[in-house]
Amino acid sequence: MERIYVTVRARPLPQEDANCSPWRISGNSISVPNSSSKFEFDRVFGEDCKTAEVYEARTRDIVSAAVRGFNGTVFAYGQTNSGKTHTMRGSATEPGVIPLAVHELFETIQEDVDREFLLRMSYMEIYNEEINDLLAPEHRKLQIHESLERGIYVAGLREEIVASPQQVLDLMQFGESHRHIGETNMNLYSSRSHTIFRMIVESRDRNEAEDIGNSCDAVRVSVLNLVDLAGSERAAKTGAEGVRLKEGSHINKSLMTLGTVIKKLSEGAESQGSHVPYRDSKLTRILQPSLGGNANTAIICNITLAQIHADETKSSLQFASRALRVTNCARVNEILTDAALLKRQKKEIEELRAKLQGSHSEHLEEEILNLRNTLLQSELERERITLELEEEKRAQAEREKVLQEQAKKIKNLSSMVLYSNMDENREQYKKGKRRDTWCPGNLSRENLQELHEELQNARDEAKISFHCQLNLDSCVELSTEVENIIFEVQSSKEVLESVTSFEHEVFQSLSAISNVFVDIRALLHQISKEHKLVINDQEKLHLCMRQKITELENEKLVLYNQSVDFQKQMDDLRLNAQSLEGSLKSLSDQQNMEEGELRSYIQILENEISCLSSSSLAKEKESVRRDLEKVKIKLKETESKLKNASQEKTKLEGEKAYAEKEIKRLQGERTLLERDICKRESLAGRRRDSVIDKSSKGFDPKKAKGPGVLFEQTMQEDYRKLEVLAFEMETHIASLEDALAAASKEKEEVIYRNEGLALELEVMSEKLNVSNSELKLLQEDISRLRLRLEESKSEQEKMESSIKSLVEEKELLAMNLTDSLLEMEEEKAIWSAKEKASVETIELKVKLDNEEIKMLTTGMSEVKNELESCKAECKVLRERLTCAEENEKLDRKSSVEKSLEIDRLKNEQKMADGEGREAQDMLKSNVQTLSFQLHQSQEEADILRKELSFLSEERENLLAQVREFDKGTEQSNDIQNLQNQLFIMTNERDKLMFQIGDLQSHVAEIEVMKKNCDNMLVEAQIQVEEQVRRISRLEVKMHNDEVNNNKEKAKLRMRLRGTQASLDAHRYRYKEAINESVLMNRKFEEASRNLKDQLASYGIEVLNLKKQLASVKGLKGTE
Repeated sequence: MERIYVTVRARPLPQEDANCSPWRISGNSISVPNSSSKFEFDRVFGEDCKTAEVYEARTRDIVSAAVRGFNGTVFAYGQTNSGKTHTMRGSATEPGVIPLAVHELFETIQEDVDREFLLRMSYMEIYNEEINDLLAPEHRKLQIHESLERGIYVAGLREEIVASPQQVLDLMQFGESHRHIGETNMNLYSSRSHTIFRMIVESRDRNEAEDIGNSCDAVRVSVLNLVDLAGSERAAKTGAEGVRLKEGSHINKSLMTLGTVIKKLSEGAESQGSHVPYRDSKLTRILQPSLGGNANTAIICNITLAQIHADETKSSLQFASRALRVTNCARVNEILTDAALLKRQKKEIEELRAKLQGSHSEHLEEEILNLRNTLLQSELERERITLELEEEKRAQAEREKVLQEQAKKIKNLSSMVLYSNMDENREQYKKGKRRDTWCPGNLSRENLQELHEELQNARDEAKISFHCQLNLDSCVELSTEVENIIFEVQSSKEVLESVTSFEHEVFQSLSAISNVFVDIRALLHQISKEHKLVINDQEKLHLCMRQKITELENEKLVLYNQSVDFQKQMDDLRLNAQSLEGSLKSLSDQQNMEEGELRSYIQILENEISCLSSSSLAKEKESVRRDLEKVKIKLKETESKLKNASQEKTKLEGEKAYAEKEIKRLQGERTLLERDICKRESLAGRRRDSVIDKSSKGFDPKKAKGPGVLFEQTMQEDYRKLEVLAFEMETHIASLEDALAAASKEKEEVIYRNEGLALELEVMSEKLNVSNSELKLLQEDISRLRLRLEESKSEQEKMESSIKSLVEEKELLAMNLTDSLLEMEEEKAIWSAKEKASVETIELKVKLDNEEIKMLTTGMSEVKNELESCKAECKVLRERLTCAEENEKLDRKSSVEKSLEIDRLKNEQKMADGEGREAQDMLKSNVQTLSFQLHQSQEEADILRKELSFLSEERENLLAQVREFDKGTEQSNDIQNLQNQLFIMTNERDKLMFQIGDLQSHVAEIEVMKKNCDNMLVEAQIQVEEQVRRISRLEVKMHNDEVNNNKEKAKLRMRLRGTQASLDAHRYRYKEAINESVLMNRKFEEASRNLKDQLASYGIEVLNLKKQLASVKGLKGTE
């Protein structure tokens, strides 16, 4: 019995809170000054202590005891924000109790060389009274069960086999990531659930070559629980609402149940038979073995010494002080297999044999001494009787002495006669009383000698029968018989005391004894006959047993051959399974690599598609085709590998089914053989019991006095044969047990491999599902790209139609503009030529005619200059037109250069589509305005032409008038009028020239706008052509990709169907295999129980036979 070890750890406080703290720590006690509340514990750790010191206090011993097979539990208790999680888990700089315990566990295992270990770990949480598996987050709402084999356990909890401390800590970190943690006013990272970190330690002796015979194969199984409890809290302080309030209520409820359990146990309720409410909370139910049960338990009570938390600290300390009074009873947990039980029973049998041999030898020595004493006493009594009979005639005074000696003699004789029937003695006494006249003489002395010899023989036979009966009925019956004999001796003493008054009846009793011995001789002859019959029966039994032994040996050989064949088959299956596992792993790795490569190729292709340029489209298309061909080849290879894997799986399944059928057949044969063996053994046991009953009846000391030497030898031979037979049966049973153990191990290995294959199949199915989902995503992406392509195609068609219309309109406008310009130039040329001719003629005429018309000539010269300026302007306009044409050529060249910038404009194409539409609308509106303005300019040009024609007509009229003036110079008034008219005409001409200049500037602006429109149209055409090319290439590529994807989808669907069918078949077969394994386990358990019962019965029989042999050998040694 050992009580719970309780330690207290105080959380460090800031200096301000520490100064006003009401608690004081002194040694291993904590108290409040000026108050009666003082608490003493095993250890009290102050604020400056390290977690390693807390671990060294008691947890180290619990961990080392767990390695030796003792259960252990350490849990941290306290209010919220008191440092429980820090104590159990620790930090990067200061590891907690759990990491220290894990490292200590592995270190002690490495130091223990004499045993081999298997470690498993599990990690669970109790959140809102629901048990969740932190290592398998999908396992939620687990249930608690209880069984005789496992005790209290959580069903469905995942247990991971671990081989290093880092693996354990990684799994713990994974579990911590799924633990429920929340924020409250008191703690930023508050634990909202109780966690139980459990390490299961299994160990057994290493079966070395020297210790195979001595090892018991007992498996030690211990459980180490490291519990981090959620802290008790008050809603007023934590500010919990909603979910946090619900969590806090469940935490407080479970901790209150824990407190009531500790209180009940501290008051001794369990020993008094009262109820302890373990089942009120799942926490106390799981920790039931650790609270007053089979475990070493330690509690780390975490407290805060702040003034504001004084009430919570006091309640925590009260809980810890009550836990000090709880006691546990820790013991080594061992699981004994059938082989271990056999070995232990063999050891116990050998020890009992040694003890029995020692006790039998001592008991036999005592009996031999007693018998020798009785023989000596009988000889002395015989001598005394003879002396008394001789001296009876001589002296009457010595008659009393002689009578006393005769009384002693009769007493001894009566003790020997008491082994026969007392009623016969009494009848002999009654008959002897009638012969009062008989007197002893010389004949009586001869009869006494004969009687003495017969008595001696009878004593020997009685000894033999007595010891046989002792060995058959056990030591308890011997003691009862000894007590009966003592009682009968006392009764015989009383009878002899009554007989001493009748001296003459002594001789009559002697004669009666002689008659009794005559009857005993007859009985001895009958007993010898009966023993001969018993010996014959035993010989028959031996023959039957030998036949059965030969049959069992033959069956054993058959079973051994079958087991050898079965082992060969199992080895072949193992090799096949290993090879298939390797192939499956390689195939899965290759498939993963190929999937990764395919994904990378797809990503590369997508990136390349997004980054394609007009100049490298052909090269990229070829590379894409090559990559697609490579991908197709790899897909074909993977399909062929998957087909091979499926074929290998089918082969494995067939071999597995054949092996299972063989196992079932062997098990059926084994059950039949076990039934036959049980029947035969029951028959042999019944026959043995009958023989033993007969022999015991034949050796009844009340009816006979024992057989001869021949019977003793035959019995010894029979017992030796029985001992040899028992030894052979033990060896045969041991071999059968070994075969059973090997078969069960092989069955467990096959089941484990089946589970591994099932897991691999599940992994492959998950991978197939992932690939299917990825294929679906790719198909969706392809469909989206197709929709986008269709939309872009429609937009391109619209753009092409609009561009074509614009081009046509542009060409028409250009033709109209060129025609109008040519007509303008021709008209200007004609007009200029006419003006030159007319001016020259007018100047000559004016110079020749008269000086009076100098004003007209000057005016005409000015007009001429103006006309020259107009010509110059026309030349400038022509040069501008030529420059414009050259600029158009340059723009065309630059458009080729600008095609390189299209890559940059591709990403802006979507944005430019809308702008292009707006630009098209603007262009259309601009073209319409330009056409309207051109129409207006044409009309104005027509008007100007008309005005010019009108002016030319007026000029001709003027010339006519000048000619008429030449004819009559005397008309000066007309000349002035003409001069006035010329002045007016010049003004009008100036206005017209100004309007012509405005029109020319407007035409120049229209030409600039035309050029811009032409450039924009050219750029739009280039973009449209590039988009058309790109769309055509993308269409071809998408068509090829679609064809390939359809092919791949069809192939993958076929593969999925095949794999789904194979998976369904595997699952069905796996379920059948599980059901068969369950049935096999039940059958094995029943067979093992039957074998255990048989072994127990065989052990009892062997013990009895060895006792009998030892007793017979002891008797033989005494003789």
